[in-house]
Amino acid sequence: MKKVSKILIVIFLFVAFSVASAQSCSDYYPMVKGTSYELTTYDKKDKLESVITNTVINFEKKGSTEVATIQSITIDKNGNEKLNSEYTISCDSKGVTMDLNTLLKNKIEATQTNSDVQSEITGTNPFTPNNLSVGLDLPASDMKMDFHAGDVKMSFGANSTDRKVVGKEQVTVPAGTFDCFVITAKNEMKLLITKHTTTKIWIAEGVGVVKQETYNKKGHLENYEVLTKFKK
Repeated sequence: MKKVSKILIVIFLFVAFSVASAQSCSDYYPMVKGTSYELTTYDKKDKLESVITNTVINFEKKGSTEVATIQSITIDKNGNEKLNSEYTISCDSKGVTMDLNTLLKNKIEATQTNSDVQSEITGTNPFTPNNLSVGLDLPASDMKMDFHAGDVKMSFGANSTDRKVVGKEQVTVPAGTFDCFVITAKNEMKLLITKHTTTKIWIAEGVGVVKQETYNKKGHLENYEVLTKFKK
């Protein structure tokens, strides 16, 4: 269960802030089939933790809504594939919604060797408006997952609040140099204990996530993520 909790925290933070390029109704989510982007995570001492590769494998229009299916593959520091799952993002005239519940459910099921383990997920999927500007407040997102394995029951909860576009900066990462919007948020994770973090993310129009930093409740850096590859 400890392994699962760590995976949940990483997935929630990633999904709650992940954005990438598109030539569709959104400027910040990957909607074009074949688009791929690689995000590499390091700890506070600059040691490799994981590499997540996301690829748009399908795109379709459903009335006024556009839906893209994303394949997400996580490789650990030793080069071993740990997670391989799919999720969808939907875009309309108001903005983009990511199907966080499906992603989490699929990835949790992929980590379970016990077929008796069941999970139920509820919550509000992350939503990002199409037009970002400095000073804009972004909607909060939340998620609760209940685990059942025989007589054992556990719950995991996570929420992201105070999401704000706080500025614009130029950032250089392995994939290049980009002019970015800067978004910050407060996060709360609950599984046996409650964990509070603050996240700062840099996103570029036409590219998406360029860099992300996560800080603990004392304001100390825990880990960071950078865009290492991007391909349309």
